[in-house]
This record gives sequence, structure tokens and C-alpha cells, in this order.
Amino acid sequence: MVAIKKTKKTIEVMDLSFRDGFQSVFGARVITKDYLPAIEAAREAGICHFEAGGGAMF
Repeated sequence: MVAIKKTKKTIEVMDLSFRDGFQSVFGARVITKDYLPAIEAAREAGICHFEAGGGAMF
């Protein structure tokens, strides 16, 4: 019998929805107090790096 060692695979993902969402017509009008609960929930889910904001203006 052959022993098979199982290794845990890690998938790294870069999610830019926080950054890109602000560059939409509606996202540009979000105020900080409405945005922070989403950041806190994402942090609790294990996301540790955030890129927010952008240069788009409407």
C-alpha cells in the first residue's frame, strides 16, 4: 500500500471590486459611513488587503 500525503492548496485572489466600485456613477456617491460596514465584513471574512478609491470623476 502506498501512502499519499495530502497538502493543502492555497488560492490567492486579488479582488478589485472595492476600488472599481467607486469608479462607477453610483459608487462615486458613497459616503464613508456607508462604506465601512462592507470593509469590516470583508475583513471578518479573511480579506486582508484593500485597494479603494480611484481617479474617475462624474
